[in-house]
Amino acid sequence: MHQYSHDLQLEIKEADWPSLDQVGLSSELLELRREGVGGSDANIILSGDPDRIHKLWREKRGQADPEDLSSILPVMLGSWTEAFNRQWYEQKFGLKVTRLSKVASGADPTPACQIGYASQKISL
Repeated sequence: MHQYSHDLQLEIKEADWPSLDQVGLSSELLELRREGVGGSDANIILSGDPDRIHKLWREKRGQADPEDLSSILPVMLGSWTEAFNRQWYEQKFGLKVTRLSKVASGADPTPACQIGYASQKISL
């Protein structure tokens, strides 16, 4: 219990908040990320930074481990608030966000781009 100035007491239950070990990508999703190009990868590619691009290339080929982002606060906050962010976006813009988990590719059998989310117009 926490005491506030007007004798208002709030009980904070740990069960109401996801624990840090519940936040982030599973090993299966991490492996799926290696097989395609996602939004974070596109940011690296478009940066034009040869060192970052080479590191990404090595990660995609399985020659290097991806950076562990589990201790980076903005990354963890983004993962932790993902459901809230999706709901806020849907309410604000009237667009339904759905998890696609599709892989977009052409006839070429090279690694594809993973599309994680898409939005569509809905009536609220």
